[in-house]
Amino acid sequence: MNIRPLRATEIETVVSKLWRPFAEAQEARNERWELADDAEEAMVSNFQNGVRQDDVFVYLAEMDDEVIGYLLFEVRDTPPIFTRERDCALDQLYVEPEHRGKGIAQKLLDRAVRIGKERGAETIVLTIDAANEGAIEFFEDLGYDIWRHHMYKPL
Repeated sequence: MNIRPLRATEIETVVSKLWRPFAEAQEARNERWELADDAEEAMVSNFQNGVRQDDVFVYLAEMDDEVIGYLLFEVRDTPPIFTRERDCALDQLYVEPEHRGKGIAQKLLDRAVRIGKERGAETIVLTIDAANEGAIEFFEDLGYDIWRHHMYKPL
């Protein structure tokens, strides 16, 4: 298995092959998610903008020359009201279901941790849908703790 940066020429393929199932799974779990008709186009643009920024990273997991997972994260400054200076913020992590349980997500996370440390991050943070029990268990098993609860109420 190989972990490598996303190439600009792969963005559309990665969005349709990996991001779309990631987003559809979120949509199925969470009544607040409903994908827009042009969601893939918007995400292609988002990835294109992200890969142009110095502190936004997209890494792919590849097995036998086939892309099977990805991680999107950002190393960012925290607001100046806090003493901690930088975080590594995970935005999206997805591994195709048939490849889960093989340590692929861990290898992607290891890359984010390494880059975060190199760029001065003191913590790694992420948000998980409350209904995504598999992801919650995965991160808790890795030693992640709940830091905040996001709540909502329809108006």
